Amino acid sequence: MQMAVSVIKNAISVFYNHLSNLRFLHDSQNKKQRSNYEERKKEWVCDEMCILPRPVQSRLKGLLKKESDESKRKGNKYFIVKDYLVIDLGLQTGLRVQEMCDLELRDLFLKDVLRPYIAIRHGKGNKYRRVRITKELVRHLKKYINWKKKIGEPVHERAPLFYSVRSEKFVTMTLQESFYRWIKKVTKIHHSIHDLRHTYASELLVASGGDFLLVSRQLGHSSVAVTMEFYAHVIPEHADKSLEKLYK
Repeated sequence: MQMAVSVIKNAISVFYNHLSNLRFLHDSQNKKQRSNYEERKKEWVCDEMCILPRPVQSRLKGLLKKESDESKRKGNKYFIVKDYLVIDLGLQTGLRVQEMCDLELRDLFLKDVLRPYIAIRHGKGNKYRRVRITKELVRHLKKYINWKKKIGEPVHERAPLFYSVRSEKFVTMTLQESFYRWIKKVTKIHHSIHDLRHTYASELLVASGGDFLLVSRQLGHSSVAVTMEFYAHVIPEHADKSLEKLYK
């Protein structure tokens, strides 16, 4: 009887020790996850290294336009024409990579010359938004669609903007490769394709005189507070110039 009780006590002791170890491991994993989350948050907040300087933007678009025109003239290397639009679209809209992949021709509202826009039907959080675009980008998109017709790509309203024979539409990795292929030719500084979004946001923020609401709507942020957390550092230099003009 005593032996049975002793065995049971030992089993209970082993069980509680095992439970304690599990709790320790769980707590350690939670701490590690919280630490990783905080580190990732630091990466999400844009700094000056995330923004493509104007000279880099100019060299990048100039190189791509030249190579794209040459590709159209020769009728080969069609990927260059698509690369050019990917990068121009990123710089002029700040769309997320997945949002660019998901674009269909029906999402392009280009005929309304006063207020042309791109419809994002399933943005982050599955939210719908309209992204206003420039006349320059409208012209680029119209030329691109005409080129798609010329080479025989589908141009019905549900056709993907970036068509792929293998997967029907581009995947995010394809767009990332498109960006890396060209950015390394114009700068030695490492950039990710998401930096196109950061660059657009920063440029728009300065051009609009610090209109965080406009930038937030264009980017599809959940709130203006998120936009301010990301891009508040862009304003100080612009604010200094504005203050100098006060009462003048």
